Amino acid sequence: MRVLMFGAGVIGTIYGNVLAQSRVDVTHYVRPGKKQSLEDGIRIQLLDGRTRSPKDEAVLYKLNVTDVLGCAEDRRSLARAYAALPVVERLHRASAPSCRACDARSAALVESQRRS
Repeated sequence: MRVLMFGAGVIGTIYGNVLAQSRVDVTHYVRPGKKQSLEDGIRIQLLDGRTRSPKDEAVLYKLNVTDVLGCAEDRRSLARAYAALPVVERLHRASAPSCRACDARSAALVESQRRS
């Protein structure tokens, strides 16, 4: 299974770490410029009280991080993998408002509608 987490805050990091320990492929999408600060991982102090004897441990969560949702094919393959095409498309337009590939596709669509 593959999971795309939006952000690397407290909740996303804890869930991402637990899922990754269960061999789930987890990727965190973070704001542009934030990726570099997370590349060495995040130290987490966990108190796991799911058993009779709570376990207190410090872990280094080496997360997979991306701050770019690429154009066209990259974005579509990512969206198909995570079943999130509408969300990925909106995030791409928000993070790359002057994407040439998207602008060209939009211009071609407008032109084809104008001709109809």
